[in-house]
Amino acid sequence: MIQRPDFMIISGNGRNTGKTSFVCRMITTIGGSYPVTAIKVSPHFHPERSGDAILIRNEHFIIRMELSSKKPKDSSLMLAAGAANVYYIEAIDTHLTEAINTLFRKVRIEGPVICESGGMRRIIEPSIFILLNKPDTIKEKAGFTELKPMADRIVMFDGEEFDLQPEDIKFNGAEWLLKA
Repeated sequence: MIQRPDFMIISGNGRNTGKTSFVCRMITTIGGSYPVTAIKVSPHFHPERSGDAILIRNEHFIIRMELSSKKPKDSSLMLAAGAANVYYIEAIDTHLTEAINTLFRKVRIEGPVICESGGMRRIIEPSIFILLNKPDTIKEKAGFTELKPMADRIVMFDGEEFDLQPEDIKFNGAEWLLKA
């Protein structure tokens, strides 16, 4: 397990649980004090996308750097929210460790990092790990159930508001802290 107190990892119980909205609000909240790096991970490969630069591509993963804040993509939204840099990793879980280690070798990341990924929590020990869920969710996806014991906080999202405000999370220059 890679120890990274500069990381906050956000995951959720499927689609539309507010993951990217929460990440963007955190970037906006912290971005005035620190240059935030955002990392979005997908276990699925997507067609070529404009507005980004491919840093690394091989048969196991693709690492892109988002260059456009004008596209309707999660990584573009993170850049528009004020992230200094946004990296988008496409890798199946069996190659995610290799992908993140390659990113760490290729790019010097300083300051707070907000990572939207469930799989990354199996590789990185962050200072804060948040799981997002909706109050009307009947069934938990398997990955969510597996990750629940690792969560520092399960945050409910009603489609508009979160039961944890981004202002209740701070970065002290070295690690993320939840307000008591």
